[in-house]
Amino acid sequence: MKNPGKLIGRICLGALAASLLPYRIQIDTETGEFKVCAVLWSVKKTPGTEQDRYEFELLPLFGGKKAPDETPDE
Repeated sequence: MKNPGKLIGRICLGALAASLLPYRIQIDTETGEFKVCAVLWSVKKTPGTEQDRYEFELLPLFGGKKAPDETPDE
C-alpha cells in the first residue's frame, strides 16, 4: 500500500454518500403528506389550507425530535 490516507479518504467519502441516500419514503395519498428519511436528514411535507408546511431535520436518528409522552386521561 502506497498511500493508506487516500484509501481511508475514499472509504469516508463512500460512507458519506451512502448516508445521504434516502432509505424510507412514506406517502399518504389521502392527505397528500409525505416523508423522506435518510441517515443524515429527513424532510416532511404537510399540506395546509393556504400554504404547505415543510419540516427539515438534520441527524434524525441521533436524538432529534421526541414524541410527547401520552398519558391516559382520568
